[in-house]
Amino acid sequence: MLYKIGPRALAAELAGLHMDPKAIPILARKAQLEPFRVTGVRSPAANIIKQEMLAAGGDCATPMSAVACTEKYVDIILLGTRKHYGILLGKLAQMPYFGMPAVHDALKAALAAGVRTTRLADGRVLTYDHCLVMGILNVTPDSFFAGSRVGLSAGAEAALPDVVTRAREMLAAGADVLDVGGESTRPGAAPVIAEDEQARVVPAIRALRQAFPEAVISVDTYRASTAEKAVAAGADIINDVTALGDPDMLDVV
Repeated sequence: MLYKIGPRALAAELAGLHMDPKAIPILARKAQLEPFRVTGVRSPAANIIKQEMLAAGGDCATPMSAVACTEKYVDIILLGTRKHYGILLGKLAQMPYFGMPAVHDALKAALAAGVRTTRLADGRVLTYDHCLVMGILNVTPDSFFAGSRVGLSAGAEAALPDVVTRAREMLAAGADVLDVGGESTRPGAAPVIAEDEQARVVPAIRALRQAFPEAVISVDTYRASTAEKAVAAGADIINDVTALGDPDMLDVV
């Protein structure tokens, strides 16, 4: 398996390798490169890949156990540019041993994939080059986390300033998406009827859209009727925990 590491997560990923601690700050400064973590690499292959990356001008972080081959399989972190990886792929293509072909194919596929994105209905694009944070605004009295509850009175216009204030705090703290839910999905929570759910989330979404025109807003609902009204009020994303359990949800999406 191979997965891309976001620049903000590189230091923590390096520490998780149990490598020489003195090397972590040096390698972490290379976060402007495109780091990849490769799991389950044969220890001899890890040492060869490190040498090839160094020869190409990049680098490769390996655990201390890889040098002595005291473990059969280890994880490694590749640190390179597209140029470095191009050179490495050329070298790996000539090495049909120690599981090198699997590393070659995984890296080649990852580089070809590019950055994953989602295009919203109005043309805005969410880019997943790092972890996106969703701020949770539960306009319910019984959500699993009390700290996420805002506007506890269903349909109460007086509660909307509280919703807007909490959202402003979340956006200032770095939230990328605001997620509004009107029915708790915690185990044992009492279900609500669609009308009550809509009375909670629709005014909240409308207020958020008016206060924060550029914000990305999500509605947490499994009901197609609620999702349709939420989108009309300004929601960009439908967060359906049942994955289209309502047969009408796909048409709304």
